[in-house]
Amino acid sequence: MRNRGIKIGLAVIFLLCLSCMPVAYMNMRKGSPLIRVGLRDNAVRIRFSAVGPLNVEGENGMRLGRLTPADWSVELTAAASARLGFQVRVLKTADEEKAKIKMEELRFHGYQAVLSTSGRTIEFRPETRFNSTTYEVRVDAFFKERSDAVVLQQKLTFTKSELLVAHSGRSKGILSLRNENTGNTLQFENMIRLTGSPVTLKNIHSDPGYTAHQVVSETYPGAIEFSINPRATVTVVNIVTIEDYLRGVLPAEMPATYPFEALKAQAVAARTKLLETMNDRRHVEDGYDICDDSHCQTYAGKHIKSSIADRAVAETRGLVVVYEGKLIDAVYSACCGGHTEDAAAVWGGDYPYLHGRIDADVENPDNLRRAMATGTTVRQWVKGTPNVFCNQSASRIKALSLATDKAFRWQKQYTVAEISDVVRQKTGRDVGRISDFQVIKRGVSGRIIKLKIVGNMGSFILENELEIRRALASVMLKSSCFVVDRTVNGFVFSGAGFGHGVGMCQNGAAGLALTGKKFHEILRHYYRGTQIISIY
Repeated sequence: MRNRGIKIGLAVIFLLCLSCMPVAYMNMRKGSPLIRVGLRDNAVRIRFSAVGPLNVEGENGMRLGRLTPADWSVELTAAASARLGFQVRVLKTADEEKAKIKMEELRFHGYQAVLSTSGRTIEFRPETRFNSTTYEVRVDAFFKERSDAVVLQQKLTFTKSELLVAHSGRSKGILSLRNENTGNTLQFENMIRLTGSPVTLKNIHSDPGYTAHQVVSETYPGAIEFSINPRATVTVVNIVTIEDYLRGVLPAEMPATYPFEALKAQAVAARTKLLETMNDRRHVEDGYDICDDSHCQTYAGKHIKSSIADRAVAETRGLVVVYEGKLIDAVYSACCGGHTEDAAAVWGGDYPYLHGRIDADVENPDNLRRAMATGTTVRQWVKGTPNVFCNQSASRIKALSLATDKAFRWQKQYTVAEISDVVRQKTGRDVGRISDFQVIKRGVSGRIIKLKIVGNMGSFILENELEIRRALASVMLKSSCFVVDRTVNGFVFSGAGFGHGVGMCQNGAAGLALTGKKFHEILRHYYRGTQIISIY
């Protein structure tokens, strides 16, 4: 989930200047900041419909036409991709002054420098401004051959540098809008934006690569933008207010039947996660602020409607979680299994507010943390039913009871042939018939963060929680907190929890709410030492 440093080597970068977006789409609407949500990245043809008339706008906000309510499609035709080549980047930073200093350094050594920017500034209040602007300093030279760029990079001994696969100029093409009812077609260059009525995108893949993957049709508020990206495919973006966005996130991430205070805690966490993701600049080069799946957080537009979830968003309007005055990375997962995990064990880095703890009203006994990390009590833990907040199998709330039954404790069985085939397909590594799974390291929650897989033709090591979960299931194993038992024909995985286990446990939040805890108490339970503030 994180790549917070600049690595020397080969990377792929798509530089999209967002300064061409009209001002109306970069500030506020109805008192709430507007954001850009990425819905599709590599589309060629997209089907959609609208219940009301749609305005068609171009890059400069100029109105180009009007669409009647009907079934429509947009298709990329006659596309010409940007020229592909190589460049050398010497700095990527959020500090404009550092970028200017680096440019002067390059010029001092006789190299022409070019400065590019991406991202934007949103002003919540005069005293509260959010800035996701990123500055990149590159040598002003574009190479067709990689070897020529490497020669330049080797000469830059006075500074760190990174070799980029880059695009010169921009991709161009024709976007054809076809009325599927009449066959009439309208054509526009490079980018169009649809406004005036909610748009339903049809047969889109939701959460690809995750356990919740499905093909659905989803309706979105705000504006829908289709643009040609540097890969000469279509990027689809939903331009929407933060609060409307959260109304599409909340019921997609947490069942609306959960206790109201848990829903409010989820709303604040989701708002904080959105802004921290923008601050992390994870998708700034993709042309949007946040994606719509589990890579960031699931967004379903108007597909899942809930008045109670809407009220939870409204009653927490503008509230975010901070640690020492800075936005936290408000990560969460469906069920921690009774013990949350250290962020450092899953992604690296030190986050004081994301240290693992038992999901109960007690502090972690040191011996429990040590025992879980070494594995001496994990078997007893995953095969037991500890009295923790996320253990709600007897809850009067049906959705919470069902979620607990599926996620709190679980089993997955394989024959030797089945698991050997799954591992080979998911990792691309063939160790023959698997004979053993050897745990090398566990985190404080019991989650495995380093695992050796042994077969009759060799062995290899998986080195992080997500890699382990993806390798051991056709889609993804629920959690890496598990023990393995050998059977006559194969293996049984007995596990605890659903997800990475870092930060807020959603089932645990519901359990806390059932004890009478308010949303701010729930958030402080999972994000230790934090405060809740209003930013708009």
